[in-house]
Amino acid sequence: MALSTILRKSVAFLMQGDALALYRDAIALQGHALTLYWDAIALQKDALILYWDAMALQGHASTLYWDAMALQSIAFL
Repeated sequence: MALSTILRKSVAFLMQGDALALYRDAIALQGHALTLYWDAIALQKDALILYWDAMALQGHASTLYWDAMALQSIAFL
């Protein structure tokens, strides 16, 4: 077997190994991407809950404000 043939086969074998390593890395990256995706979904859910809690607190603050205004008007009677 000629030296050039051996070199070509060696390079092809090494490239197959590199391709396999790249494939495994791609699979691992997909796993990380999925984890990040689900973390983002959970954070969006938490943000939405916090938003609704803030809206409820605004409603309570508004009610307290108007109650205080009513008490002030009664106090001056």
